[in-house]
Amino acid sequence: MKVITRIVLPLITLFLLAACQQAPAPPQEEASIDLAGTSWVLSSLNGKLPQAETAVTLQFGTDGSVYGTDGCNQYNTTYTQDGANLTINQPAASTMMACEEAVMNQAAAYMTALTDTTNFTAAGNQLSLSNGEQVLATFVAGTGDAAEVEPEPDTDLAGTNWILTTLNGAPALTETAVTLQFGTDGTVSGTDGCNRFSTSYAQDGTNLTIEQSTGISTLMACEEP
Repeated sequence: MKVITRIVLPLITLFLLAACQQAPAPPQEEASIDLAGTSWVLSSLNGKLPQAETAVTLQFGTDGSVYGTDGCNQYNTTYTQDGANLTINQPAASTMMACEEAVMNQAAAYMTALTDTTNFTAAGNQLSLSNGEQVLATFVAGTGDAAEVEPEPDTDLAGTNWILTTLNGAPALTETAVTLQFGTDGTVSGTDGCNRFSTSYAQDGTNLTIEQSTGISTLMACEEP
């Protein structure tokens, strides 16, 4: 009996160890959000900050459309989301405005990052797009979307980016990206949904003045309204 005991116990021990090693790990579900109806502002591209005085935006429609500005031109295309998997198609439409070389290079790199995207992660007011191996672009939520953060009344606007959500009490038009970017040098720039503009502003607490006479704007014709 002693011999049998010495033989059987190691066999039982080996069997239990093998069973533990072969047991598959429980699958881990990857948390994701529904991107439909959210708006985002670019915070980094390929690990670098965006060009100064450019507002690069990403807006996901509820109809499968995705649109925004690449810092120079507006774009419009479609996307599909399956959990954390994301595919953004080549732009179906885009304006064709010329910009400074650095801005044009950034715009090209941004559009490449969008179409190379295969998955995303989102937490709070942060969105990251990646190709499965590395992060391509990061964003912060636009006003009124995932971030749900309201600025304090005395917030310094310098260095902030904004996306229009309502105008005179009515929702902003879909497939247009109206943006506002406050520079740290007293300039304010963005897109009005058709053309880019640049002017100056002055802030004193909650008092804000945006000049018109000093502004410059592109003169591109767009569809009504």
